[in-house]
This record gives sequence, structure tokens and C-alpha cells, in this order.
Amino acid sequence: MKLIAFIVSAALFVCLFPSMGAAAESASSQSSCTAPVANESARMELVSFLEDARNYTLDNGKDEAIKAFSDPNGEFVKGDMYVFAYDFNGTLLAHPYLHNLIGRNNLDLVDPNGVHFIKSLMAVAERGQGFACNVYPNPNNANRTGLKLLYALKVDDNLWIGSGIYLSSDQNLSVTKPVSRDELKTFVEEAYSHALVTSRDRALEDFMDLNGIWVRGDVYIFAQDFNGTALCLPYLPNEVGTNRMNIQNDEGVYINRDMRAIALNGSGYYEYRWRNPISNQIESKVSFVSRVDDTWWLGAGIYEAQE
Repeated sequence: MKLIAFIVSAALFVCLFPSMGAAAESASSQSSCTAPVANESARMELVSFLEDARNYTLDNGKDEAIKAFSDPNGEFVKGDMYVFAYDFNGTLLAHPYLHNLIGRNNLDLVDPNGVHFIKSLMAVAERGQGFACNVYPNPNNANRTGLKLLYALKVDDNLWIGSGIYLSSDQNLSVTKPVSRDELKTFVEEAYSHALVTSRDRALEDFMDLNGIWVRGDVYIFAQDFNGTALCLPYLPNEVGTNRMNIQNDEGVYINRDMRAIALNGSGYYEYRWRNPISNQIESKVSFVSRVDDTWWLGAGIYEAQE
């Protein structure tokens, strides 16, 4: 089933998303590569855009809103931003470009980094509202993959809506190669096995050792309990013991809440931006997280190159 989901996802990226480019305006080229960051103004514009869409739904009804959101020439398409709508079963209800996917349950879809991006975004919507990131083809940049900041907003118990902005219009994010993801997953699974054969305290002590086998440059094990308390942060030892449930990155994404949600369901990949302790730069990152038991979870991540 995982293979089928990946094939379907790949087909969507290759065959469906280019059709969006024909409907979207071409982005102006830039002479140098800008840092992939959404400033406060851009984020607030995105939030306001979705709040307007929610208010339109409440004022005009769900059926009229779905019709409006699916119109590529309508008021809910503004450059890179457009509104899409889902129910809380994961079925697509409205999209201005992917009309042939409307009515399909998309919880099985994964992006090129193996992230179940609709499932992750729906989890954010279930909390009411919030930001998330995923790798996505940019129709304004020849469908080159880039990190996209998305915002999800719950309308009612049966409907949520989303929209997003690309973090850099000329970004070309190198999709992590499968072998790298496999190695990352294996690394986390080995740490999980180590935690099972020893005590939690001993495992965490081993994971915190900067000279040990669980820290490999900018790839390292981190861990939290399910209450949000940091258990292992080898490059931030002073943060161990503090509650980091509400930690946000520069784009306002509650990364620990999101990774906790994945770990509660077992394991999985997650995309975000975080400071690389080796380069001391904010970089795109893919992590794999895994539940250890009912009390805590662990993970590790790899930073992605930008061409």
C-alpha cells in the first residue's frame, strides 16, 4: 500500500501539478538566491486571505464557497495563493486547479520526502488553525520543488481550508534522496532499539554525548516526552528539562506539536526549517520521528541542500 501511495503521489507531482503552471502567472526572475523565509507581512496576508475565505463560507454557505474556491479565475486565487478545501476525513472538496482530484481522499499522498502532507496539514486544522511546511512544485518557477509555508483553518466540524506561499520564488530545494531518508530512518530505528534494551536514563545519556555514536555532525538524536518536556538535545543541553511544546520556528510552525502528533501514531517523516548547529544557519530539514513508548518519543533529521 505504501508503494501504491508513493506511485500515486509521484504521478500527481509529475502529471497534475504542471497543469497549474498554465493557469498561474510567471514569477519575475531574481538575480540572486534569496533566503527562504516568509516575513511577518507575508504570513499575515496569508492568514487574512484564509480568514476572508472562512467568512465567505459562513456568509454564503458551504456549497457556494466550494464553487468559488474551485474557480481558477475567482477571487480566491491571488498569484501564488489559492484556497483549497477538505473535510475531516481527508477528502478534497475544492481546488482551483486540480479538479480531477476533487472527491478523492488524499490522506495517503506523500510528497517527494515521504511526508504525508495532507494528513499533517489536517492535524493542524484539527487544532483550529496554524502553519505547516512541505515540499511542493512551484508553478511560478517551472514546477521546481521548493519549501512551501501553508496555513490551515478550521471552518466547522466538517470543513477546513488551506492556502500557502512559497518561501522563496527562485528556490530549488534538493529533494532528499531515498537512500538518505532510508539511512535517517535506520538511524532513528537503531536509537529506538537502543532505548528498548537499556533504561531510558541511560539511553538519553548516550544520546546526549556529543562524542558518541548518536551524534554525527548535524545528524543527531533528539527526544521529548509526550507532555512536551525536552529529554535530549545534544546541542542545546540547557534546554533539557524545559517544556518545548509551544516552540515555533521563524515561520510560526509549532514543530514539536506536529512531530509529537506523528509520534503518537507511531512514526513518520516531517519537514520544517531549523537552525543547523554546524553551519549556524536556518536550513530546510527533514526529520523522522518514532514513538518509544507511552511516555516519550525520539527522532533525528537531515538538512537539505539548496541549489
